[in-house]
Amino acid sequence: MHNRDGSELNLVAVDLDQQHLTIEDRVHAEALKRQGARQADRATHGTERAYPRHVKNYVEWWEADQLRLKEQWNAAHKDNTHAQADIDPGDPASQSESPQPFPYTPPHPITSSKVCLFLNYELNREKRTVGGKSTLPNTTVGVSSIKQTISSLEQYRFRHCRDPEYQAEPASQIKLRDDPYIQDIERSAQLNEAKRQEATQEMKAKGLVSATFTMAELVLMSKDYFLNPLGPSKRQALTISLRNRTMLLFSTSMAFRGDNTCRILLSDLNIEEVPMPSKDGTEVNKRVKALVVMSNQGKTNTTGRIDKQYAFRHHDVFGRTRPDFEPVYTDKRSTGNHGYRAWYLVLLFSLLSSPDCQNTEPMTYENHRKQCNDQKERLQLTHRSVTHGGRSYTATVAIANGSTTDSVRALGNWSFSGSWSLYNYSLPIDAMVAAAGFNGQQVDSYFIARDAIGM
Repeated sequence: MHNRDGSELNLVAVDLDQQHLTIEDRVHAEALKRQGARQADRATHGTERAYPRHVKNYVEWWEADQLRLKEQWNAAHKDNTHAQADIDPGDPASQSESPQPFPYTPPHPITSSKVCLFLNYELNREKRTVGGKSTLPNTTVGVSSIKQTISSLEQYRFRHCRDPEYQAEPASQIKLRDDPYIQDIERSAQLNEAKRQEATQEMKAKGLVSATFTMAELVLMSKDYFLNPLGPSKRQALTISLRNRTMLLFSTSMAFRGDNTCRILLSDLNIEEVPMPSKDGTEVNKRVKALVVMSNQGKTNTTGRIDKQYAFRHHDVFGRTRPDFEPVYTDKRSTGNHGYRAWYLVLLFSLLSSPDCQNTEPMTYENHRKQCNDQKERLQLTHRSVTHGGRSYTATVAIANGSTTDSVRALGNWSFSGSWSLYNYSLPIDAMVAAAGFNGQQVDSYFIARDAIGM
């Protein structure tokens, strides 16, 4: 009776374990779905696309390192192998002393110990050129690469932590950044970044003089898009050049991130009238139009909040009639009393995949980066920034023209400590004036340049 009851208890315990495992599997499966949705939403960012490359580099290095260790093992046991050839195979004592095969360790499952070894290699290897076919002598990777490597391997570990081979290894169930050795490596890479740049002379070797371009270089880049349009056909060359030029000037006018610029929709654009009273009191009711871009998505905004960025414009280029933007209430996608507007999905800067494209497919990060790098190489420019050059440029120019640091931070939606940004919705007028090239300390110095020259 006792044994039967014990067996029944064991069966109940097994059933409970299986039920608990099933619940955990379901929870993990739902977590993977959410993570997959987030990855799809962030697919245009370069970091998301770089993750598989880091995992591939880890596996390739691990296999090569295991091969190196195997060669060392074989060399160390070579003498023993020759000695075993002279021993009687029938002697049991000799069998116990036979050389052991190399204890191969696979790259998976990923554990913190394996990642530590790989990070030690990453800290000392030379940087690779574009495409990874060769290396740059006397260089080492920076802290951003180390951080991205850890993040990519951690993402892979989490996605596969319910696989049988991972569940069989308890060490693979621990987050990489919870390991003290990995924490130390990441902290050391951060502290040694300045010494790394000084030792490798990276910036001097590349001829870098600033993080972004100068005003003269901005004019040169803007003219280059007009004078040297490049593309597969004459029509597409002109279209691509106009798009790239507008993206450049757009980002430099309001400190927009490069990857966020690719996501702007036509429906995100708005015009607001800003009060601009003169200091002498003669024009109390003077108001100036400002371009406002509203956005609820981007690399720096993953919570769906409405961010606004602003810029002053000079004048309407053409006095065209307003297009017909009437909503369609009969469309199946209509949302209640608001109707449906197909143009709400039209991107300001779209991927020109075909002449008859609908302008709803965003530019990829790689495409945007290549467009910027191609022009930098063609014009022999030496600034460090690529897609984010306009963001640095706007901040530099606005502060140089008299804007306060807080206003520039508000202009570019840089984060503020505390909850101040939740309650302050006023426009950073002095930063907008300074970014437009006027005196940020005298906001009434702003005027419509086209009106002044009679255009």
